[in-house]
Amino acid sequence: MRDLKRVRVWFSTISYIQTFTSVDDMAAWLSNQSANSATSPYTVKLNVSSLGGNSDNYGTAGRALRDNSTKYINLDLSGSTFTSIEKEAFRYCASLISVTFEGTIASGNFGENNSAFPGDLVSKYLAGGSGTYKTTSTNIYGNSIWTKQ
Repeated sequence: MRDLKRVRVWFSTISYIQTFTSVDDMAAWLSNQSANSATSPYTVKLNVSSLGGNSDNYGTAGRALRDNSTKYINLDLSGSTFTSIEKEAFRYCASLISVTFEGTIASGNFGENNSAFPGDLVSKYLAGGSGTYKTTSTNIYGNSIWTKQ
């Protein structure tokens, strides 16, 4: 009689970080990806000197996210060199799950009335500084609650 052993095989999801040095390249890549969920977002590292402006404008990082609203994103800005983020740069970006900041962005440099991101992200960053901020309640109306990880 043979001794049979039960073997468990665990599969894990391997996530890759996509790194871009231009908003246009990120937008092109994102448009070619499949829809995903908030529990399995793409991780994008964006190393740029500007995010391009308000999310209403084509060619901006925020517009790329808005145009790909079924593709959830962890956005890593830690390699970027900008010192300000334009007013409403990520307005209506419901697919934005987390944002990583490095360095310092002064309180007056998040657009008019600190309106660059939905919800309370700007106030949380100003209180907590560099790091990764995550939300589970992103929606297009801007009342997302963010937590520093």
